[in-house]
Amino acid sequence: MRGEFESAVVETCANNRPLDVPKPQVSDSTIECVRAETLRGRELAKAAQEIAAEAGQEHRPVADGQRLTGIYRCSVILASGRYAMLDDSMGFSHVPWKPVIVQRLGQLMNAVV
Repeated sequence: MRGEFESAVVETCANNRPLDVPKPQVSDSTIECVRAETLRGRELAKAAQEIAAEAGQEHRPVADGQRLTGIYRCSVILASGRYAMLDDSMGFSHVPWKPVIVQRLGQLMNAVV
């Protein structure tokens, strides 16, 4: 009985919605930014998957603002940019590469993404 009632409520709401509700306006630059970010994420995920298969380690994605400590093992150059691979002995993560880390190859580093 409850399922029939919920279905009836949803159908009533759908039929009674205003027809003049405007579509949200999204600029072309916003669309391009979202598209670029999506492609960057896919490219980075694919590269991480390949490296994980070769190295036998788990890829550990990082979020913006996250702190990370690990040994700088190498840099990875992709179409979306250059990334440093940090190994924290439990897995590896990619962080945006900066010129200042060139001399830190093989050394322990702290990073904020």
